[in-house]
Amino acid sequence: MVEETVLKDEPFDEQKKKYLKKYIEHEGLSFEILEKNLEEFFELTTVYQKSPVPSLKNLLFKHAELCYLNSRFFEFLISELLFRGAAIEKIDAPNILLTEPDDDYQVVYFGSQIWMAENLNIDYFSNGDLIPEAKTDDDWRKAALLGMPAWCNYENNPDFGENYGKLYNWYAVNDPRGLHPIGWRLPSKKDIEVLLRFVGGNGAAAYKSFEKNGKFGFNEMFSGLRNADHSAIGNQSFYFQGTNGGFWSLSPHGLKYAWCLSIQKKYQNAALNSIKKDSGFSIRCLLC
Repeated sequence: MVEETVLKDEPFDEQKKKYLKKYIEHEGLSFEILEKNLEEFFELTTVYQKSPVPSLKNLLFKHAELCYLNSRFFEFLISELLFRGAAIEKIDAPNILLTEPDDDYQVVYFGSQIWMAENLNIDYFSNGDLIPEAKTDDDWRKAALLGMPAWCNYENNPDFGENYGKLYNWYAVNDPRGLHPIGWRLPSKKDIEVLLRFVGGNGAAAYKSFEKNGKFGFNEMFSGLRNADHSAIGNQSFYFQGTNGGFWSLSPHGLKYAWCLSIQKKYQNAALNSIKKDSGFSIRCLLC
C-alpha cells in the first residue's frame, strides 16, 4: 500500500516540494533539472484539466517519465484523481508504486541501440491491464489456442521470476496494449539483425558478446523456455534453464511462428531463429 498525502487547497509550490522530496535522491538527476521537469508537469496538468486532448496527454506521459512517475501510477492519476478537477486529499493506491523497480532497468549499449541488460519482469500491459498468469499446462495451452496473452515464471516458481524475469507467449508480445515500460519498445526482427551484425553475426562471436560478464554487459541469464507441445521435448513443460535463453521479437514468421534471438550455451551460439508463438520466452526491450 502506498500513500502520498496532499493537503486540500495546498499551494502549488508546497505540492511540488513534496514531490521533490520524494524523488530528489534518485541517482543521476540534479535538483534543478528535476524541479524544472516537475514544474512543467504540474503546469501541463492544469492545461489538460481545461482541455483534455490526446496530444497534451502524450506530452504529460513524457514529462511524467522525467519525474519518475511510472506508467501504472500515472494512469491511476489520470483516471481517478488529477484530471477530474477535484482537490486531492489522499492517494491510496494498492500495489501501485511511485517508483517501481520493474520500471528501472539497467541498460547495455550496442552501437546506436540501447537494450535492457536484464529480462523483463512485469505482469501488466502499458495501459495498466493485467496479463493473465498461466500456471497449469491447460491454462497455457488454452491461451495458445485462443491466441491470448499469457505469462509464467519458470516452473511456476516466483523466485525464478525475481532472478530471471518472466516467460511470455508471443500473443502477449503482440498485444496492442503494449508490453513495455514507458520509454521502451519491443524489438523487431530487423532490430535483432542490426544487433547481430554489430557483434559479428550469428555464431560464437555473438554468443561471447551476450554471455554473462561478456564484452558488452548483456548478461544473458539462460532463463529457459516453456514448451506448449509436450511431445516435442521429453514430455516437459519447462526446459533448458541454465543452458538456453530466447528473446521475442514483434515480428511474426507465418501463422504459427515468430522471430526471436536464441542463445545456446552448449553450442556457444547466438542466432536469429523462429519459434512457435505458444512457447514461453523472455523479453528484452530497446530504449526509444
